Amino acid sequence: MAASPVWAQAGGGLALLTGVRVSLQRLQSGTTGVCALIAGSTLHVAWLGDSQVLLVQQGQAVKLMEPHRPERQDEKDRIEALGGFVSHMDCWRVNGTLAVSRAIGDVFQKPYVSGEADAASRELTGSEDYLLLACDGFFDVVPHQEVADLVRSHLAGPRGSGLHVAEALVAAARERGSHDNITVVVVFLRDPQDLLEPEPDAPRRS
Repeated sequence: MAASPVWAQAGGGLALLTGVRVSLQRLQSGTTGVCALIAGSTLHVAWLGDSQVLLVQQGQAVKLMEPHRPERQDEKDRIEALGGFVSHMDCWRVNGTLAVSRAIGDVFQKPYVSGEADAASRELTGSEDYLLLACDGFFDVVPHQEVADLVRSHLAGPRGSGLHVAEALVAAARERGSHDNITVVVVFLRDPQDLLEPEPDAPRRS
């Protein structure tokens, strides 16, 4: 694993609002969140809502988490136990409104839309390529298994750079018709150019 990971970001940013500001301005909107922390050889991830973090290892997507969506059976059961409901209106929604089952804010839908995050940990082996953190505006149109090909295609291009790969992924999501806000952060765990080299045990093409 690289001592100093290379990272690239494109799209929106994060904003933390204090409870005082929310109360004074009567803010009722909400957001989702995802984060990753590497401590030693352990990767810790935490998420709230449908923003996701994906690990790519030796060119393969490794799923680390399940986003908080109303159609998840455990989330549906929790909402219904509180007296709410989940219905399908162009997508699955909580009480006919929000398409996420957990979020920061959205006080008008508490407690049905929970503010409690989930977390998971994984030991790293040094064979990991990069982490990708993104919101639903990206993952709604780009399946996990296509991420590695998009990143590799950008790096192999004439202007390929690890510093600009997040911008290329945002552009790919827009080209696929995403009209939602799109935020992408890519953290390389080894030199991006090394990803263009075949793995030692990979079969050679004739």
